Amino acid sequence: MAKIKRLKTVEDIDRLSLLPDAILIHILSLLPIKSAVSTSVLSRQWRYLWTHITNIVFSKTCLPSSSHDLSAAVNRIIPQLTSNRIDCFHLFFNKKWEEFSDIEFCIRDICTRNPKQIVVENLYYKEFILERMPACIFQCQSLVDLTLIEYISIQVPNEGFVATLPKLKKLHLFTDCGVLAAIIRGCPLLEDLNLFIYRRKRNHFLDSIDLSAHNLKRLVMKERYRIRNSVQLSRNLLINVSKLEEITLDFGMGLVQFIGDSGSLIKADICSGYMYLEENHLSNVKRMVELISGLKSLSLDIVNLNDIRKLKYDLVPIFDKLYELRIEIESDMGSIKWWNDLLVFLRWCPCLKVLHLVFTTYYGVYDEYLEAIMRILDCDKEIELLSVYLNQRGTIKVEVTSQEYDFCEKLFGLQNPSACEIKFKGHYVNVSNKSFIPRRRSIRLAKHKVV
Repeated sequence: MAKIKRLKTVEDIDRLSLLPDAILIHILSLLPIKSAVSTSVLSRQWRYLWTHITNIVFSKTCLPSSSHDLSAAVNRIIPQLTSNRIDCFHLFFNKKWEEFSDIEFCIRDICTRNPKQIVVENLYYKEFILERMPACIFQCQSLVDLTLIEYISIQVPNEGFVATLPKLKKLHLFTDCGVLAAIIRGCPLLEDLNLFIYRRKRNHFLDSIDLSAHNLKRLVMKERYRIRNSVQLSRNLLINVSKLEEITLDFGMGLVQFIGDSGSLIKADICSGYMYLEENHLSNVKRMVELISGLKSLSLDIVNLNDIRKLKYDLVPIFDKLYELRIEIESDMGSIKWWNDLLVFLRWCPCLKVLHLVFTTYYGVYDEYLEAIMRILDCDKEIELLSVYLNQRGTIKVEVTSQEYDFCEKLFGLQNPSACEIKFKGHYVNVSNKSFIPRRRSIRLAKHKVV
């Protein structure tokens, strides 16, 4: 019997392999690296295509199983890459850096491939400082985005260090400020700066920091080893605000000095958490108040409110554009009658329509919160929306749910002369005064449905 030749159908044609290599490499670069490497077994054409990928992400999900060693995978894959251009390199590790053999060599290798983005994130939750990250990362002239998150610090020489990052626009660092000024000077196009400042010891105070990035649009600065309810001494933070649009500070108003004027500032989030004693403290607060007086959105804590109230009334400008205000209150900040400071501040905000109160408590002080809210509602302020956030820590779900519901009943039962909408959000209860059903009524409705 003659053999019958089977014609190839449309389904039998490997259309994917017919695509140009450049398109196939682009597709592989969008896949998880585990999947990209696995395509090497498909055919001879595919065997080395993955080595040209430009997006490289290493995490525990890229391993075949949890028993495999991430450091071994990194050390095996990086030397096989043939592309001289890397769009992004991400490394997420959850073990001690010392357990990564030859990782310094891999980082240096990536820096020679003209990377645009490098992200290294430490998921190992114990405190340690990374000492072997090579300083060559700050001479990588192709970088646009550099992000080093959580206890990753670059150890560089104290003298002779020069950063050269002419294209860098986004920088996220965990640093002790030793060479921060030199890094900023080497980033002429820097627009987005996110700094997590740490002190090696709790009594180690920060030196003056000069952030002279003239193109800076967004600044976030937070400090590690923050000790609440204590008097801390620290040096000044110098910030160029010529083009600044958003600023988040965890240092407090009195530690900041500004260079230039900013008419483009839109949003500010300033949280102190401590009380400072500085000779020029109030003068810095006055300068900060002048800077933020033209904002539409503002976030402060009760320490900053107290600082503003210490100024003479004729030195405080009117916040005539402020539409939205967020105030953070922590129960361990002492028995300060913070609402008095807030009521005074509200007098300077004629256009305020949205007020957010964020309460964080380790133990119940609900009556104090309700008393404060009652005074705010009764201050003849035409607020359209009052949002109340309650963060309770260290309590179990059943207790928290019951406490939040009881708080809502009392909150929505307060007199509301301006008839503004009141929203409440806790861990388990999220409701407004327009949709809230009191507990007794809800029980009656439930019984009625059963019948």
